[in-house]
Amino acid sequence: MKTYRVAFIGCGRIASLHAEGYKASPLCKVVALTDVKTDSAKAFAEKHGFCDAEIFTDYKTMLRKVRPDIVSICLWTGLHAQVVKDCARAKVPAIHCEKPMAPTWKDALSMVKAVEKAGTRLTFNHQRRKLPVFRKARELVEEGAIGQLLRIEAFNPKNILDWGTHVVDMTFKLNGDKPAARILGQIDAREGGAWFGIPFEQAAIGWLTFANGVTAVIQSGDQKEMNLGFRLHGTEGDIEILETEPHLRIRAKGRSTWQVLKVKGNLHDAKNEQMQAIMKDITDGLSKGRKMEISARHALRATEVIYAWFESALTRQTIEFPLKPTGTSYATVAKAAGIRPKK
Repeated sequence: MKTYRVAFIGCGRIASLHAEGYKASPLCKVVALTDVKTDSAKAFAEKHGFCDAEIFTDYKTMLRKVRPDIVSICLWTGLHAQVVKDCARAKVPAIHCEKPMAPTWKDALSMVKAVEKAGTRLTFNHQRRKLPVFRKARELVEEGAIGQLLRIEAFNPKNILDWGTHVVDMTFKLNGDKPAARILGQIDAREGGAWFGIPFEQAAIGWLTFANGVTAVIQSGDQKEMNLGFRLHGTEGDIEILETEPHLRIRAKGRSTWQVLKVKGNLHDAKNEQMQAIMKDITDGLSKGRKMEISARHALRATEVIYAWFESALTRQTIEFPLKPTGTSYATVAKAAGIRPKK
């Protein structure tokens, strides 16, 4: 049985989530830790028992010396594109990166182009794809439990780039990963904040239409019914996926009342089992040549929707897909509105 040699680039808080997945995989061995702060890398090694891992402060040196099979990139979003490209040039077989993809749509496209040219695999940490609640909801749709799916309502905490990448990605999954056709979006840029160096909005709404005719309305911000959740409306029933209990319920065809469905975990965590599933997705992709569910192409679809949302807010019109390469971001929209985003 082949063991895959794993290296980390970035040993901060989010890296611990990746670490739990690797520790649970019999196919993975963490051999290198890279962080600009040596003390951070050492503390990370001690916390997770990676005592044999070699420590570096420069990731390019690590790539040349270690030549890992898998690299986990756990850095701020603005650093993703360059590091992914450098890993691709180093011919790392599998690159697993934290979300969101990049601070602009042009950067996201360039990352995928680089890895596809290099013949390596790039995945993103859309771990909610592996959670039982979402997998069960999709199974119900496929079984026709609510008839034909017509519309999805999605509720997103503020920050449609960081949080929204999960919510938009799950909207795709719930609709069977059908391609998107167009989006009409608006953003309230009067207030904002910054997350890991990238400005974000406090409220937004997007009307997304898929190629199969299903529509999705995505609400973002604090003033809404749910902090995080989904409603699926079909011709013969409805499904709700809720952050609060019950996490999954259905009003199926032929029924007038809600039925609660028991699922393991919630909308955030299933005792790190989703991270174990992600690492299996990666190792199966490498060993068996399988297509990875958390592939860069899936992440690219969600990212395209988000940046088209910004473009729609900027131009005040519907944006058709595919989205042309653009540097438009929330900061661009705020600037056009005469507002300086908070840092």
